[in-house]
Amino acid sequence: ISLSNFVLTDPNTQNILYKNKKIMLSLSNKNSILKVNSSELSGKFSSQEKGWELKLNDLGRIAKNSSLLKKLHLEKGDFTLYKNKNDKFTRFKSNIDYPYKLLVRNNIPLDKYKIKGKIYAEKVHININNKIHIAIKDSIDVKMNNAPINITEVLRLIKDIPKTPKKSKNLSVLLQANNSILYVNAQRRILYDTIDLQFYKDIITSQLTYAQGKAGLRFENKKFHLYGKNFNDKFMNKLFSLSKFAKGTLDFSLTGNTDAYGGAIYVKETTINDYKTLNNILAFINTVPSLITFKLPGYNNEGLYVNKAYIKFKYNENIFNLTDMYLDSKELDIFGNGVADFKNDSIDIILNLKTDLGSDLAKVPLVGYIILDGDSISTTLSIKGKASDPIVKSLIAEDIIVAPLNIIKRTLSLPYVLIRDALDNK
Repeated sequence: ISLSNFVLTDPNTQNILYKNKKIMLSLSNKNSILKVNSSELSGKFSSQEKGWELKLNDLGRIAKNSSLLKKLHLEKGDFTLYKNKNDKFTRFKSNIDYPYKLLVRNNIPLDKYKIKGKIYAEKVHININNKIHIAIKDSIDVKMNNAPINITEVLRLIKDIPKTPKKSKNLSVLLQANNSILYVNAQRRILYDTIDLQFYKDIITSQLTYAQGKAGLRFENKKFHLYGKNFNDKFMNKLFSLSKFAKGTLDFSLTGNTDAYGGAIYVKETTINDYKTLNNILAFINTVPSLITFKLPGYNNEGLYVNKAYIKFKYNENIFNLTDMYLDSKELDIFGNGVADFKNDSIDIILNLKTDLGSDLAKVPLVGYIILDGDSISTTLSIKGKASDPIVKSLIAEDIIVAPLNIIKRTLSLPYVLIRDALDNK
């Protein structure tokens, strides 16, 4: 049998699911079993008293003439649709090789998916890898438990699906997920106890909780606002691949669009005991003779305790412009700015380090005033190279030039200081 100008449409939206100018079919009816085969589509249909079955062995055969399957990138796999005589629903099942690795198992992103479901008169149930359960009726309800999601691949899929004019009614999407992670890469993931997400008319809102931490997201008209507060050290250690924290809390706020955004990250009352950039800075301070006055007796294998630290930044085209950096600890204060390209694992930062470790010497009034400018000393460092293991260099030459001038200045003004102090003591 030859079918000309064959078109298969969605009865609800009238969207074309498949079209072809000509299809050749072979039919047979033997022992009360009707069979229809198509070598072109690599598919077959059979019908008998106990039910019917449509099986497509190669979705790629159909996808080449289906704009919908191409749009959803469903081009590799098989699909079976079947119904038993007494069932009030139609069943389906599919094995898909998908170019987007949306699920993760044992820290390995998956590209193979087993899908099964049931189609009722007014609703559809879908199960994906026995991890994701979807119910479609008046809304699309998604429930997941202990199902790690590859957030990087999800965002890539959303970006790659072309936008088309909508002819069907808007369905809201409601997602509930529990006790799992959002996978960023092999070293980074976002822990959560619960995630609730709502999507309607191109507006996304979402809420995430983990222990005492809470975060919220709103996305509308290609712009987003993301904020979070009170996340603990376990959350931080999984999120920041180059660092390790003991105790403390994390707050953050980001605003912009997916291509360019700005924000700030705050960390409070934590001990940083494994961070390549900071480790290299402190190791440099502790080993270079010219910076011996910056020796950090409080920095040891247990790390550096930080009262508070923050980074303010702007992101555009894979480059982070670190506009303001600050770290406050008992041993050391760090101020700085620079740029970072984590895609290429590179940074270029200038930091000013200030410490009160000279305060014992500063207690001697004349020496302290002339040499140490009170109870603090400072120097400047250049941090360049790989973000995972940068090179730290001192701009000590500049300090050497400036220091004698400051000493001369303070020496000349010493009589004034002595008179001022004498008057203040009266």
